[in-house]
Amino acid sequence: MKSATKCFFGLSLLTPAIISSCTQNDLNDTPFAIILLPAIGAIAVVGILLYLLMIRQRETFYSAQKTMTKNLLVSEIERAKRHGHRTGIMIMDIEDSVGRGIHYFLPGRTVNVEHVEKEIRKSDQFLQVDYRRYKVVLSHITADNSANIIKDRLLKIAEEKKWPDIKIGVATYPTDGESAESLINSAIADMERS
Repeated sequence: MKSATKCFFGLSLLTPAIISSCTQNDLNDTPFAIILLPAIGAIAVVGILLYLLMIRQRETFYSAQKTMTKNLLVSEIERAKRHGHRTGIMIMDIEDSVGRGIHYFLPGRTVNVEHVEKEIRKSDQFLQVDYRRYKVVLSHITADNSANIIKDRLLKIAEEKKWPDIKIGVATYPTDGESAESLINSAIADMERS
């Protein structure tokens, strides 16, 4: 066994003197686990690195989406100030009871971007900002309660189609806030109350 261990570590260090003293029997006597451990370790390291890379890319994507939502809302607020109308934001959180991709096989029992986009106006800007969180910039709202009407309509549709639990928060400019940040915070607070 000593010569087998010496032979294995000699091969891993690539020391010519030790390699020349190894025989085929020494290699055959080396326990399989000793040979397999470095391979398993390498696979684990590669897996962890790929996982960390995936998380970083996902965070970068969602961070860009959040920035885009804020920029859209800022430009929509400026347009509302200029033309004297209202605008708002709707934030939706959808229960994560069904895994990714499953909604294609279970129509009517899950909700995704396509389902919600069908139920809002074409002029509203719809973004997915996290795995199950969506933001809709509501452009050119006619009254302060228009955002709540849209919210109630979506909740009714969610109940009819048996979507999973859905939380919706809305905020309207200028009633609930004067800036994009204050509107987003008001919508999140409204969503948590519901």
